[in-house]
Amino acid sequence: MELLAKLSPKHPLSALPGIGRHTPRALAKYGIQTIGQFACFTETEIMSLLGGSGVRLLTSARTIAR
Repeated sequence: MELLAKLSPKHPLSALPGIGRHTPRALAKYGIQTIGQFACFTETEIMSLLGGSGVRLLTSARTIAR
């Protein structure tokens, strides 16, 4: 949680803990490049793009975007 406190919504997705190497590239195809942009999507939208693991990432992104 300490790492999340040091990030901002303007950071690139690659800075999000647990995101991996390929996910930021896949999401860039949909115009999603920052943590803040990612946090704006619904769980349903993220699940359709990334599956169930995307919801965990979305929760982290929303924590940062607050």
